[in-house]
Amino acid sequence: MFAAFILLGLVIVLAAFVLLFMPRRMSRKRSSLLALAGFGAMFLGGALMPEEVRLEQQRAAEQRALEQKEEKRAEGEQLRTFERAIADALSEAGFPAAQAIEIDNGRLVVTFEFDDAALTLLEAKGFGSAREVASKAVITVRNAELPFDLVDSYRVTMNGPSPGPGLIMRYGSARFSEGGAVAWEPGPPR
Repeated sequence: MFAAFILLGLVIVLAAFVLLFMPRRMSRKRSSLLALAGFGAMFLGGALMPEEVRLEQQRAAEQRALEQKEEKRAEGEQLRTFERAIADALSEAGFPAAQAIEIDNGRLVVTFEFDDAALTLLEAKGFGSAREVASKAVITVRNAELPFDLVDSYRVTMNGPSPGPGLIMRYGSARFSEGGAVAWEPGPPR
């Protein structure tokens, strides 16, 4: 029944607009009244919509919301699995825990914060300088990320202890993009 009113309203509105542009068949006032009657019929059709139809539409909207929520949860779970895989690979390779693992503008960014004692310890383990540590870490990160295929560009940033509130001491960053070589960008001189 409600569909009939909506269909009738659409037909009346269409007729009103056709008659409005026909040469002098109907006055603009009458055509406007006819269009208004059509919109009224459509409104009446919506108002007479059976409760079952309204409930079905509400259920469909709720189902869409649940599906979107589930998709977001699954994406979050994949991201947590991804971050765990990166952290585990770094740990297995002998690196300390990363301060941050994130995807930024399509690039996987892993940030470490070391004090001088931690860098000395890594050098003693055979990792070498901050540049060598970052270069080894960026390759480890890349190899751990490959099964996920989320990015094709990587950066490992080596920071030192903060010299003060809001300040960062940067040793440098190792960058790698698929098809390229590892590049080192030193931080500012200390």
